[in-house]
Amino acid sequence: MENLYELITNNTVYLIIALLIIIMIVVTIIKKLFKLFLVAILIMAGYVGYMVYNGEKIPTNSKEIMNHLEKKKENLKIDTLKEKGKEAAKEAAKEAVKESL
Repeated sequence: MENLYELITNNTVYLIIALLIIIMIVVTIIKKLFKLFLVAILIMAGYVGYMVYNGEKIPTNSKEIMNHLEKKKENLKIDTLKEKGKEAAKEAAKEAVKESL
């Protein structure tokens, strides 16, 4: 490993090639992060637009955002449990009909 380090630092051609590779890697990482940032911004803008369209209050600080997310999470849990309960009731009704026949 030391030999490779000395080879690169002592030879300017290898040093330039190594620097170009490092610059290319850094630029690629920055481009990927920028795309991820843009996608996150678009998703947030779409969500805010959805909230405005439905007439919901838009949270303005982090506490309001966390409270809003907690309420949404609880509503999702309740809806999921209701759906599971409906499915269970349908299955029980089917079983009761089968047993009665």
